[in-house]
Amino acid sequence: MILINDCKDRNPLLFISGEHLESNEKFNLYLFYDEKTLKWKKDPGTNPKITEEFCETVVEIAKNSPHNKTIKEMEIRTMEIGDFVKYTLEANNEL
Repeated sequence: MILINDCKDRNPLLFISGEHLESNEKFNLYLFYDEKTLKWKKDPGTNPKITEEFCETVVEIAKNSPHNKTIKEMEIRTMEIGDFVKYTLEANNEL
């Protein structure tokens, strides 16, 4: 069982801290939202021993908690920034 202790927007990263209750191990995840795959990916600031699969599991648990609002807001913001950058690049190429 995984317990989420905290979930914060640390623009541009999502920070999730928690605890794996069965092993009593604490974790800190630093994740970024990949707008191409629409998935949260592990940032290099996260312990390299933590797998992408574990990160995905933690994000899914956090999405089913009061932290969902923070996660959704970050996903939307990332997509909006990506759209703005794409639009700007396209406009500059037309000049």
